[in-house]
Amino acid sequence: MRIFNKVHELFNKVTFIDRIYNIIIDESRCN
Repeated sequence: MRIFNKVHELFNKVTFIDRIYNIIIDESRCN
């Protein structure tokens, strides 16, 4: 279960980074 938690945590970080990246891309497109 510990490994699963690590993977889940990593997945959350990747999803968070992806979301921020998309926001930055959208901002760049608007300007």
